[in-house]
Amino acid sequence: MFVESHTANDWAAALPPILNVRATALRSRHRCRHYEVESFPVVEMTKAAYARFHCEERGRRLSLCGGFRFRVCRDPKHRGPRYLARWVAAFFIDSTAHTLPDNIAGVENW
Repeated sequence: MFVESHTANDWAAALPPILNVRATALRSRHRCRHYEVESFPVVEMTKAAYARFHCEERGRRLSLCGGFRFRVCRDPKHRGPRYLARWVAAFFIDSTAHTLPDNIAGVENW
């Protein structure tokens, strides 16, 4: 019996790239209810501000087209309890900005 072992690089190669996209909003399928589409407004921040969020309050989501991923976190401008803050897409102002792929530019940037 042959057992194939996978490394972390094998799994990372299967995922789409993480893009730093400047847009009005980015959309993704809901993590549990896949028939729903979530919209994440884009908020500008630095990498240091993003790193200050705990690992439970930040992450990555697959775009609606499935061609790229983007970073999400709790809204840093929210006033009140952190657990009530909405999820937003993060755009790093101190990092290279990517352009949206041409086939989804009209859909994602609305």
